[in-house]
Amino acid sequence: MADGIICVVYAHFPDTREPLAAFVETEDEARALDQELRAQGEGTYGFWEDFPIQGPPPGEVLYGLFMGDVKTTTEVYPWAGDPLCEGIFSTYQDAERATRPKDEREARQWANQGRRPLYVLPFRPGWKRDVFFEGGVPWPPDGDYGKS
Repeated sequence: MADGIICVVYAHFPDTREPLAAFVETEDEARALDQELRAQGEGTYGFWEDFPIQGPPPGEVLYGLFMGDVKTTTEVYPWAGDPLCEGIFSTYQDAERATRPKDEREARQWANQGRRPLYVLPFRPGWKRDVFFEGGVPWPPDGDYGKS
């Protein structure tokens, strides 16, 4: 991992959703994916967020903490259910713990904010979605993602 950072790449299409497109280890890789999406034309592009990997030294599989679900998608706001990364963890246990409020105060704060559900997605660094990139693979990525 380059400096313990993962770039979570989203694909933007005009007037449509912004789905999860890739997990890469450097901004140079993220820029290259942006250029690949831009080459598809029609106002398509990629954008990304950098996340430090939280927890002990990472293994082959990492765990993304995401917000959003299809229940929050509406005709008026179709993008509301798209996944939005909140953090990257090296262990399933740490990621799962982050889906719950730390204490009563935070639970009230989340309720008052109408915070959407959080969930954990396992992934391998370097994964690219096949719908957007040649040589990509479908979701979910292959492999055994045991909760170890």
